[in-house]
Amino acid sequence: MNPVKKTASIFLFLATISGECASESNLQIDGVFWRTQAIDDIIIPWTQHGLNTETNTFQTYMDREWKSFRSTNQNPGMVSRHIFSYSTAYLLTGEDKYLDLATQIVEYMKEYGWDPEYGLWYNEIDQEGNPVDMDKNMFMQLYAVTGLAMYYVVTHDDTVFEYIQESIELLNTHALDEQYGGYINALNRDLTVQDSSKRATPQLAPLSGYLAYLYPVTKNDQYLKEMTDGVDLVLNKMISPEEQWLMGNFDEQWQVDMERSDKINVGHNLEIVWTLLRLHLLTGIDSYKEKALELYSKLYEVAFNEQTGAWHHNFSMANNAEKAASTPWWVQAYGNMLELYLYRITEDQVHLDRFQQGTDFWNNYFIDKEYGAAYLSVGIDGKIENGNKAVRSKTSYHSMEHGLLNYLYLNLWVKSKPVTLHFKIKSSEEETRLYPILVEDPQVKINSVTVNGSEWDEFNPEEGFITLPESGDVSVQVQLGR
Repeated sequence: MNPVKKTASIFLFLATISGECASESNLQIDGVFWRTQAIDDIIIPWTQHGLNTETNTFQTYMDREWKSFRSTNQNPGMVSRHIFSYSTAYLLTGEDKYLDLATQIVEYMKEYGWDPEYGLWYNEIDQEGNPVDMDKNMFMQLYAVTGLAMYYVVTHDDTVFEYIQESIELLNTHALDEQYGGYINALNRDLTVQDSSKRATPQLAPLSGYLAYLYPVTKNDQYLKEMTDGVDLVLNKMISPEEQWLMGNFDEQWQVDMERSDKINVGHNLEIVWTLLRLHLLTGIDSYKEKALELYSKLYEVAFNEQTGAWHHNFSMANNAEKAASTPWWVQAYGNMLELYLYRITEDQVHLDRFQQGTDFWNNYFIDKEYGAAYLSVGIDGKIENGNKAVRSKTSYHSMEHGLLNYLYLNLWVKSKPVTLHFKIKSSEEETRLYPILVEDPQVKINSVTVNGSEWDEFNPEEGFITLPESGDVSVQVQLGR
């Protein structure tokens, strides 16, 4: 039996004998629902239909039925998002087949995606691995690092960490604007400036991407500083002073490009609220929480459709009543995860209710029951607008993160249940520390640990680390609780 259906059957049986009716809404308040969805409804279909196991490549464009269309070239920044997904699948299951695939894709990235002459990742390569576009767009660069970061979270692979560090150093040296602040939009192949304008994604992607995952597992204060610096820049440069919306497009000196910013991107605004709350838990600084709640309150009023549970993709800055009639998968995913974070911060039931409404919409309309995975976009009424499974900006990444974080947030913050995560640390040395807590909550502790299948008591539950044995590859299973 399909594990999703099996899990649902168990819950339905328990509800029946207690005289209650268990709807899918009841199921999705338990983290196991999302762990199961991440595997059965997302990563398995992607593996069956999207991955060429002979070349370890993905088609960049696939329609609803997984048929390739348009170009077959690869974008390393998007391929790396799949590394994130397969690493996450191992993190959730401990099944070696997922980490093996992640490792194979990492090797592909290192061999074909990296520019050996100047560094950083090519924008585009063909199916044979030949570079087609050797420039360095920030969207692709930052997501390349994010995928590798999750692989490092799971494996602590030193070689991969070297690529991560070199990428960040080159980006901070060549793409970070020393005079006006923030990342520029694009570099030439030789790392000279190609486009000095500023956009939202290069500023936000590190905050919700690699920095958010690297800091908890390394405790490197530089990552935390980059997070706080990035958030402060967003608040100082990118929030419109009167309307208090996060804007999307700017010139080099942070003057708003109104021709390209007349529509407010709801996903980016959700992203900065979520990041502010995460930074609040990391630092204890109340001003981050206060600003997040202020931004969220107005955003919810304008952008959340209370009739259907969908987040509108965008709306007009001049007239907030003019809203997009559809929403993409990533915006809905961010809205769902944010509601759980707001529940943790405020303990207000209303956010759990909104999470249920938003995930009802996700499960009913975004998950393709026939062909698997999530649609690119649907109408606010739930009708399929674009059923493509892959485009240049869509992979398995956001759906897998949605499953992972819903699992962690629900069990730890709502159900008071433990979560189990799996790591395979490559060649640990004496006194190697593993920090396995991926949420920013200081109240989450390590309950128990097994190393290579045996109980292990060398861990510090208060400081949140495990002391590993000196060994080759070390398989670690960790139970966390709050």
